[in-house]
Amino acid sequence: MAYLTIGADPEFFLETTKKKTVVPSQGRVMGTKSTPFPLGSGFASQRDNVAAEYNIPPAISYTDFVNYIIAGKQLLLNSIDYNKRRNLQISKKSSTLMNSKHLDNEEALNFGCQPDFNAWGVCENVIDRDAVDPRFRCVGGHVHVGYILKYPDINPLSLIRYMDLFLGVPSVLLDEDTERRKLYGKAGAYRPTSYGVEYRTLSNFWIHEPRLIRFVWEATFSAVNMARASKMIQPDSELGYNIQEAINTSDKSLAVSVLKLAHLELELGEVISIKPNAIYTLPKINTDYAPFITDTITFTTTTTSTI
Repeated sequence: MAYLTIGADPEFFLETTKKKTVVPSQGRVMGTKSTPFPLGSGFASQRDNVAAEYNIPPAISYTDFVNYIIAGKQLLLNSIDYNKRRNLQISKKSSTLMNSKHLDNEEALNFGCQPDFNAWGVCENVIDRDAVDPRFRCVGGHVHVGYILKYPDINPLSLIRYMDLFLGVPSVLLDEDTERRKLYGKAGAYRPTSYGVEYRTLSNFWIHEPRLIRFVWEATFSAVNMARASKMIQPDSELGYNIQEAINTSDKSLAVSVLKLAHLELELGEVISIKPNAIYTLPKINTDYAPFITDTITFTTTTTSTI
C-alpha cells in the first residue's frame, strides 16, 4: 500500500552553553552535501555552510515524525567527538552574524548548489547575498512531501501554495526570527523531487518543540487535502496576493487577516493547530497514513488562545 510520507532535512547552529556564541560545524560535524555521514536507521548528517544538517527517514505517522525530528538532532550531536561538543548545545537561533574568523574556509563561503523555485511566480528564486552583511548566516527546516506514489495527480504548484497558507502564514505568527527571509524562505519556495516536493519556506523554528513538530505534520496533511480537493489559489487573487505579502514581509497583522480571509483559525495551546472557523468547513481530510505505532509525546503547555 502506498502512503503519503513526510520527511525533513533540518539545519541548526551549534552554540556554546555559557555565552550562546554560535560556532561553525567545520571540524565537528561529519558529512558533506555530496557525502552525508550515516548516523544509522536512515538518519544522516552533513555540514551545510557553518550549520549542521541532518536527514530523517520519511515518516508515515505523526509520532514517527516527531520522534525522528527529535532523535535526529541528538544523533547528530552525539556523533561529534565528546571533547569537541562537551561545552556545546543545539542553538534555537534561525539566523546569526558569525565571527569573521570562522568564515575563512571554502565551506563557510558556499551557499548551496541547486536553485529553488517560486510556486507563485513560477520562476527560479534569485538570492541577493549583497543585500545582507557578509557574516550573516541562517538555517531552515524544509519539509519533504512524498505524494507521487499515493496521489500522482496533485499539482505541485497548488500544493506549495496551500502549504504557504497552512504553514507559511502561521509561521509568521509562530517564528520569532524575521531576518532569514531577507535571503531565504520567501513565499512559495520549493524544489521538485522524484517523490513529490521540498517545501523551503520555513526556518527551523519548529524542530525544537514537539507540539510545533506535530503542527507541521498536521498542517502539511491539510495542505495536501486542499490541493487534492480544491481549486488552485491564484497569485493575483486577494488571498494569493496577501499570502505572499504576509510571508515575505513577516507581517503578523496581515497574517491574521489572511487566516480570517481563508476562514481559518490558528489555535495556540497544548496542541497547536490550524482549523476552519465555525462558519466554514474544509473538505474532509483523508489522511491515508499508518496507525500510530507509539504515543510517547508529552505536551506541557496548558494555556490556549486563538488567533
